[in-house]
Amino acid sequence: MEATIQEMTGMLAKEREVEVGDEVMHWATGRLRWGEVTKVTKRHIWIEYTSPSTGQVHNTQRHRDIALMYSKFC
Repeated sequence: MEATIQEMTGMLAKEREVEVGDEVMHWATGRLRWGEVTKVTKRHIWIEYTSPSTGQVHNTQRHRDIALMYSKFC
């Protein structure tokens, strides 16, 4: 039986537009990571995340049509 991302993370997916400041799960360096949305345009979103192994802060760009992510909204 396959587990869904919602089951693995304990989060529920909510449909709405991603906004600056949202925490999102995205695929980075071969694994799923949490990051914060820092910029949103019509086509792309930019996510800032910290590497757990090095502590370095990274920025990554994702195409909005592909970057369907699970967000945690408090």
